[in-house]
Parts: sequence; structure tokens; C-alpha cells
Amino acid sequence: MSMIKSINILIPTYNRLEALGITLTSLYYQSEKEFDIIIADQSPDDHLKKDNSIQTIIRLFEVQGNHVTILKNLPRRGMAQQRQFLLEHSQAHYSVFLDDDVILEPYVIKNMLQILQKYNCGFTGCAVIGLSYRNDWRAHQQDIEFWENGVSPEYVIPGSTEW
Repeated sequence: MSMIKSINILIPTYNRLEALGITLTSLYYQSEKEFDIIIADQSPDDHLKKDNSIQTIIRLFEVQGNHVTILKNLPRRGMAQQRQFLLEHSQAHYSVFLDDDVILEPYVIKNMLQILQKYNCGFTGCAVIGLSYRNDWRAHQQDIEFWENGVSPEYVIPGSTEW
């Protein structure tokens, strides 16, 4: 019987073996090791369970003490449903959504956990290296906004500028 870790990394995927392999490898090298991984696969076949590269990194996680679960989530109904499906399968205190095409610096999970615990907040995020935008990364940059005061709800009305 395995103990539930404090963090579940939740990864939706669809037919992206190579990108997912790179993402999992970057997770393997995180300085924070107390997490398990749940992958929701919407691919029509079982290639994740048959691919030697994916199975090798999963075995490395298991040796390290991390559990990797691959769940089928069919039929395909979009990313929102995929993320909800993953969240319903998470039993950890913290859940981290991670796309299947990113590379994390080794300190990312540890830093996010420290922020959540220090500020007793319910959400944190960070910039990641995305494989999908390697040729046009400047077009997808977003400004970062810092604030000094506490977080308060933002009301967005359909049709407004914020919407």
C-alpha cells in the first residue's frame, strides 16, 4: 500500500509521446520529490502503456518512490473536461496541472509548494518552457503582474473589456 503524497501532478495528453516523455523527464529531476503523477490519456490506443521510453521513465519514478497512474479518458470532450477528470482523481492536498509539452526547471515544484504554504493561498503558477512554441515564443509571451495586497475576487461581466 502506497502513501498518498502531498502533491499530485495532473497531466492531460493526446497522441504526444515524445513531448510527454520530455515533460516526465523534467519532472524526474525536480528537487521536490514528494509527488505522484496522474496522466489522463485521450489517445485512441494504449501507446503510452506500450512505449518503451514512457515506461522507462515511469520505472525510474517508481524506483524514486513516485507513483505514476495512466488513466484513459474517452470519449474526447475537450480540455476543460480533461482537467476536471484529472482533478476528480487527485487525492493529494495540492494539485498541479501541467501540460504534456513543457519542461520545468528543477526548482519549480518546490518553489510552488513553498509559496502555497508560506502565503496559505489556494493557487499559484509559474512560467514554463513550452515545446509547442519553440519557433514562435515571442508571440506567446505574457506580461506578469505583481500586486502587494491580498487577493480579492474579480467580477467579469460578459461583453465588458475584461471579458
